[in-house]
Amino acid sequence: MKKQLLLTTFLCLLSVVCQAQKKYEMVIEKTDGTNIVVNTEDIVRTYFRERTGGETPQHAAIDIVGTWYVYESDVAGLDGIWTFNADGIGTIEEFYHGESEGVDKMTYELTGTRLLIYLEGEEDDPLEFDINVVSNDEFTWTDGHDTLTFKRHDSGNENPSDIADFNIVGKWHQYADNRQEASAEWMFYADGTGYCVPLPIYPGEGQDPFTYSIDNTTLTIRWEDGTSVYEIHIVSATEYWYDNDSSWAKKLTFKKVDDGDNKPQAFLSCPDDHHPHMIDLGLPSGTKWACCNVDTDHPENQSPTNYGGYYAWGETEIKATYDWSTYIHCDGSESTIHDLGGDIAGTQYDVAHVKWGGSWVMPSQDQVKELINNCTYEWTSENGVQCGKFTSKINGFCVFMPAAGSRSGDGLRNISRGYYWSSYQAETYYYTCDLYFRSDDVGWVIDYYRETGRTVRPVSK
Repeated sequence: MKKQLLLTTFLCLLSVVCQAQKKYEMVIEKTDGTNIVVNTEDIVRTYFRERTGGETPQHAAIDIVGTWYVYESDVAGLDGIWTFNADGIGTIEEFYHGESEGVDKMTYELTGTRLLIYLEGEEDDPLEFDINVVSNDEFTWTDGHDTLTFKRHDSGNENPSDIADFNIVGKWHQYADNRQEASAEWMFYADGTGYCVPLPIYPGEGQDPFTYSIDNTTLTIRWEDGTSVYEIHIVSATEYWYDNDSSWAKKLTFKKVDDGDNKPQAFLSCPDDHHPHMIDLGLPSGTKWACCNVDTDHPENQSPTNYGGYYAWGETEIKATYDWSTYIHCDGSESTIHDLGGDIAGTQYDVAHVKWGGSWVMPSQDQVKELINNCTYEWTSENGVQCGKFTSKINGFCVFMPAAGSRSGDGLRNISRGYYWSSYQAETYYYTCDLYFRSDDVGWVIDYYRETGRTVRPVSK
């Protein structure tokens, strides 16, 4: 009764008139004619902070689906990785001094800011959290003196539009766990080929070529020595990730740095000094010849008149001595030579494919013959270097090949001639095929000097 009397007295003293001035202001007119201005935003903000743990009304609810990186407030480094799927299932992976302590499966319920975690095998004793929502990409919770901060790493791939808009063609940089520096570069071409190379790229370091296919979120990579299948999680058109089984990284994130196919474009002549280029001679098979030789020791010096590297047939590294004792595809002598198959183009024995990746390969015997038959040959000098010049009878464009000779033992031989390996191995596998030329002759020859160092001019289609 007393409370009712007091309330009645208070209401008699105040006649409340709400006037819509500013968005969050309420004006209260007293009986004596004076006004009181109240900021309603402060009232609501205080209510949410004290009653729900949220910072502001718009952050009182949060979309928790996705993967979150967890950090302790007083410790630098990753404390855990929590993943919440849209179906109420998830995982918790905890870390100690950067090392994973294993992954626990769980189910969860989120009501407002009340989060319940049911760990697998401990469903009768759920973990309960009152989370403090900072934004839709960050929340915290405090257990005693420890405060954990959850920062959104991605939003999962639950949005069908993310999958529909996703196109893997292009160049991607790979990041291990939450590190800032990219650890590898991946290139996916539109024709289903690609390569991977570690970052940073050191001079002479080769690319690992592959072919690939992607079905919805299943990415299949076919390497020369095996196949890898990844179930990718699409974050957006420019980002995806997958769980990694290796001990050096638990999760790999990929961010697109170039949308284009970036496959080497065919030119009628070199458009700039950024070699190599594919030169289109209009050949019937569609084969394009590179403008320069493979040079893995000095890739920055690759040019149409640079000799390039010298490679024994089927080897992919330059060396000091070229003879049977150093040839890796025999057992120390000519009589113990190994059979590498009828054609090594595109294999681990193909130096053009190993070093340049993509669609670059050593020319086949048929491609060597096609070049000779569809071009006029001229012995010439270009930039002071003796070269064989092959000018297309079809479109009039040309490629230059320096007369680089060959290496035998530890010396350079026949410097006034050109010897260029093909990918062909004869049935009597001591023998291979060369493109051969000198001042007054050009042709293809079959010989057995597989251990000698010769130059390589790649082709592509």
